[in-house]
Amino acid sequence: MKCRRRTCPANLPLWARDWYFVLKGALGRAPGLMVTVTAPGAGVLVWDRARCSHSAATVCAGTRACRVEKRVARAWNSDAAACWRGLTKAARERCRRHGLQLPAMAGRVWEMQARGVFHLHLAYLAVGAEDRVRVQEWATVLHELAPRFGFGFVDKRPREGRPGSYLAGYIGRGAKAHSFLEVVRSETPPVRICWVSPSLTARSGVTMRSQREQRILWAGWHGYIPHLLGLSDGRVVDIRTGMVRGMFADRGPPWDKETA
Repeated sequence: MKCRRRTCPANLPLWARDWYFVLKGALGRAPGLMVTVTAPGAGVLVWDRARCSHSAATVCAGTRACRVEKRVARAWNSDAAACWRGLTKAARERCRRHGLQLPAMAGRVWEMQARGVFHLHLAYLAVGAEDRVRVQEWATVLHELAPRFGFGFVDKRPREGRPGSYLAGYIGRGAKAHSFLEVVRSETPPVRICWVSPSLTARSGVTMRSQREQRILWAGWHGYIPHLLGLSDGRVVDIRTGMVRGMFADRGPPWDKETA
């Protein structure tokens, strides 16, 4: 039996791939707004000068491969999720006091910055002008309260685009995916590195559980599981119970060939 822990090196690519499909299935290509919440600056998270490759006169930056001191980064990363909960609680209370309507968050993903600390990407679906106003007001409140809870920059002007592609891009392949996997491999990752609105996953039917089930069905259809029999129409029958199940028709193998 394969290990299901996300920290397991063998299971991590599968776990990330599952989340990729969950995000794409729930958010699709619907238009929306994105907000980024970053860690504080160098005044709080001190650079590790011993790891810098540039001259002392050059300003440190993550793009120059500079890193925050390991002890300081570990402390920030371990508290980041709790700080986010505190920030959102305070932001909701302020919105209620001022009569502002809260936007419905579609999803969020934690990512590792190049300097070695977490930051957060938030996605909101925006169908009409009212949705955009709500997200704008929410982002402004987050921006104002962020320093009180240890955060740095927050987008005051949410970026328009396709949130599904935006968040899934951090879990797919390439440099963005590497920074996402760094969060999973870190010493103190958040409990919920990814999150998608349950109302959206209920509508799409694509969840982490359904992804695992699809892998089992795929393996059965290809003869890897003796009690599952693949049918010519792509469905799978359990010969012990007679139950017939179908796989997602618009998706390829739910795992890479080398992990099958």
